[in-house]
Amino acid sequence: MAVDARWEQIRRLPIDHTFTTSSTNEVYSAQWLTVPLSWLPQGFHLTESRLETLGPFYFRRLMALSGRFIQVREEEHEICFEVALVRLPLLCFAPAQTTEKQGGGTVCYAITGGLMLAPGAPEGGMLCMSLLPTDAGLRVGMEVQQYHARIAGTDSTRRFRRWLYEMTQARLHHIIANDFVRQLAMALVTGR
Repeated sequence: MAVDARWEQIRRLPIDHTFTTSSTNEVYSAQWLTVPLSWLPQGFHLTESRLETLGPFYFRRLMALSGRFIQVREEEHEICFEVALVRLPLLCFAPAQTTEKQGGGTVCYAITGGLMLAPGAPEGGMLCMSLLPTDAGLRVGMEVQQYHARIAGTDSTRRFRRWLYEMTQARLHHIIANDFVRQLAMALVTGR
């Protein structure tokens, strides 16, 4: 099947989306789509090296969608999303932790700091990307877990701040995450 026709099929796949914020403005967001197994290249199988490409693939998509306004700085013990030119760290992460499970796996980056993280936020925030085989196909996903956005604050009485977060940063994340899961699905289907 031609790449354009396959892209049209992937574009039409439904994305399961979950978004919640707790009373302390802890965010959970997930985007998942399922690629039918018949669409994957013959002999396709998940490997640790394939899982290790998820983070760099996401970083490239983030930079492309931001028009290179956001750059990714990778060092031995830290990865930061920064505003280009001024190197202002928006979000920083610990190096990736890969977990193989259910014949697939998940790559997670612990959120460690940056301007977009609420001051005094509890530890535990994560950015995770997953490839998980199911009976229906390969589930391609991205999750943000236990994240506390600075713009939303950590005080549940800050309704305006929470609303502002949901109308701005959360929407941008949703657009980027949807693009990521679709582009990753296309890369897996075409073998690129």
